Amino acid sequence: MLSELIRDTFSLAVDTEFGRSLICPGGLFEVVEDDVLGERMAVLMNRETSIFNLLRASTANNPDGEYLADGERRLTYRKHMAAVGGLGSSMALVTASTPPARDGAEPTIKHSSTPRPALASASR
Repeated sequence: MLSELIRDTFSLAVDTEFGRSLICPGGLFEVVEDDVLGERMAVLMNRETSIFNLLRASTANNPDGEYLADGERRLTYRKHMAAVGGLGSSMALVTASTPPARDGAEPTIKHSSTPRPALASASR
């Protein structure tokens, strides 16, 4: 039996027998109640726990599939993952080289207008 929270959150799915079969216990998209950042929510039982894990799994399943399209520009999952990795590396370098803020002042981060190789190659 589905809880009231699950029925309210997934009201369209519970309207049909097929929808209920997908979200019920043991269903392909089983929904359970869980605490998320201190809030009780209806969530997918077999969900990724972070955006990065979701992207990593999607990239592994479909590396050359189209991730993003903007006019004539196309980006595959593989190229997007490379850009994410390059951005993460750059952020780690900036964070590691930025001294901690003192007296409540915000740290100053110097930005470069030169694109990083991973980001530049991913946008092509």
